[in-house]
Amino acid sequence: QQGIELGAGTNHVGHFVLTQRLLPTLRANRPARVVVVASNSHFGPIVTRDVGDKATLRQKIFFPQRKRLPLRAAKAVYGSSKMLNVMFARELNRREAANGVVSCALHPGSLIATDISRNTNPVVRFALHYVIGRFTKSINQGTSTTLTCAMAPPERVAGNYYCDCQEKACSKLITDAACATLWDLTEEIVAEVWDQSATTGSSKPRGA
Repeated sequence: QQGIELGAGTNHVGHFVLTQRLLPTLRANRPARVVVVASNSHFGPIVTRDVGDKATLRQKIFFPQRKRLPLRAAKAVYGSSKMLNVMFARELNRREAANGVVSCALHPGSLIATDISRNTNPVVRFALHYVIGRFTKSINQGTSTTLTCAMAPPERVAGNYYCDCQEKACSKLITDAACATLWDLTEEIVAEVWDQSATTGSSKPRGA
């Protein structure tokens, strides 16, 4: 309804708005942390490698001129939304660590046999649960990295990317400058599609 690409809106903008609303409470209850569930899909395929350019992010990720997508293009859209997750966590930590709020991002595992496929066709559901699921992490294993990030000392996880319960390097495309650019752009987009910016406490979309 707001015109934002569905993956970027769901996986990034929604997280951004929610976190902005929670920040006063998080700061008041420091030490606090935000754990962002991202994905190794942020390594690629992605829509664009120019993740530090505001105009490119806007045109190719947030407001692309496209309708139906082939599979590889859809994977690139998803990968890009997960790239935004990692960038958001890094910039949030940079901005808020001094206020007692740290942030990190993580990859829980690939194709874990959760109920995520419940709305797909029966063949896909069967394949994920009974074929692919036999060779991927269990649900318990899939939660382990999330729990590590939630429970480890804050100085250990602050600003980092985790996989298999260990700190790992994220994509080399992610720089401090790119993360700051994304944050500024997201603030602009939120202000455009809502009557007031995310920091005012209003979430009423224009025209609602």
